[in-house]
Amino acid sequence: MSHDVPHSGDSPKRCRATPSPVEPSLPRERDVRAALWESICRWGDGLAIGSTIAALADRGALALLDRRGECTLGDIISEVGGNSGFINVALRLMRLQGWLDVDGAVGTYEARYIINSRGRAAVRCADAYRKATAFLISDDIDLAGAHAAMRDSWGVPTGLLPSIVRHQILQHLDGMILAPLLARLTATGVLPRTVDASVEAPLEVLEILGERGFVAETRVTRVGAIAAAMSRQLWYPAGYLATFARVGELLFGDPSALRAYDSGGGESHVDRALDIRFSGAVFDATCRQAFLDIVLPVLDGDDVPTTIVDTGCGNGTLLRTVAEAWRSRGGPEIVFVGVDPSPVARESTRSALEVLGVQHIVIDGDISEPGTLAAVLASAGVNASEALHVSKSVIHNRRYIPQRSLFRLGVEPTGAYATPDGDVIPSAAVSSNLVEHLAAWRDVARHHGMVVIEAHTVSPAVAVERLGRTIATVLDATHGYSCQYPVEPEVFAAAARAAGLRSVAHRDLGAASVGHTVLTIDRFLSD
Repeated sequence: MSHDVPHSGDSPKRCRATPSPVEPSLPRERDVRAALWESICRWGDGLAIGSTIAALADRGALALLDRRGECTLGDIISEVGGNSGFINVALRLMRLQGWLDVDGAVGTYEARYIINSRGRAAVRCADAYRKATAFLISDDIDLAGAHAAMRDSWGVPTGLLPSIVRHQILQHLDGMILAPLLARLTATGVLPRTVDASVEAPLEVLEILGERGFVAETRVTRVGAIAAAMSRQLWYPAGYLATFARVGELLFGDPSALRAYDSGGGESHVDRALDIRFSGAVFDATCRQAFLDIVLPVLDGDDVPTTIVDTGCGNGTLLRTVAEAWRSRGGPEIVFVGVDPSPVARESTRSALEVLGVQHIVIDGDISEPGTLAAVLASAGVNASEALHVSKSVIHNRRYIPQRSLFRLGVEPTGAYATPDGDVIPSAAVSSNLVEHLAAWRDVARHHGMVVIEAHTVSPAVAVERLGRTIATVLDATHGYSCQYPVEPEVFAAAARAAGLRSVAHRDLGAASVGHTVLTIDRFLSD
């Protein structure tokens, strides 16, 4: 393969040469896209896991695993300290990269973590992860120094590791610089998706982009235009840059410091505006038509809801999508209600609905306690039980409320979960909490039900098999470190059934691009 795109597969080689033109044939285009997508996924993995590896190394947790070969979660906490829930998340990320195996119930102190040969190789690169993390946490990143480190392969000797692991680690290290850089350049339009467009950026940035074939002098190449489009995927982990930069505090310090809110409701752990923008882009590219295919038949029936409530409305994408489609059909008046705890989200939704000129209400609230939300809606003149409820990727963002009963679903989540104060939550407790949460929503959304777009985690075995293709490590890092609780699609479906809900319309999304289901859409009605 020529040096105009980052190498894919197991090759340990690095892009160094000036990019050559890309032939316009379709097979070549597919090759370029496949190689770029692999790099995007691995760069995202690096941003998600790099500071975690550095923090674990600094505290001696990696050395402990390397020395003993296996440790329980309890062993690690007793030997090096830390917050059990977030340590559990960190170990999960290592499992997703193929470095650890586990025996026992995940989320308990008795679960045993066994380091394998790939994990031992990664431990040998702890200093390189520390070096990359130092750039990541800098308020004013030294791009020249970062570029030099990338050119020097971060000091990782060529013969030190098996090539497949060396390639994985070098992509991680580069990703700690490239992921936030490409996210910023594409979000601000500095790196556009137009071939031959001019790029106005510092020399160090142009050199970094040029070595990867994204620009020729100051002009966007065909490879660069494809990379710019794909790099929107990096907006998501880059939105959590503040969390990744301070992950050591989550693991071994006071985790509450990262989830502070300013006087205006702004969040310290996430760039909410960028996160909302990414969520909207995902919906437009992936979910819009499938969502409308489920919602519009409800509105075309004889029993049309007069109110649609979007809890966790973000930038108002769901409500705007339904409002535009419904207005074009000339149906009766519907009141669109946006609910979100974020002031940024509420203002975005309000602005979007005002532009459309539809009746709307926007209020503060969240997904966690449906009964409380129903009372808030009632005070705003909305009968929650008569509304059609919709939501997009917020059920897993509920506050964790310890379950009253333990439900045996026949399938349990494999994820790692933490409370905001850092305690570990057994995976089985998360699925039981999900059953009780959905049952509470069943009682609120009695008439027209609820249309739910939900994001999912995936088992480590599936994630490892698809390294370089899946964004599973990014999803688990952002969700785990921000105390969110996604589960696998089959666990979510089993929990819904146990809660007395039946899915009357269902879609799976994501398998074509990453090899496993990332999102599902369901219309749930009371059983």
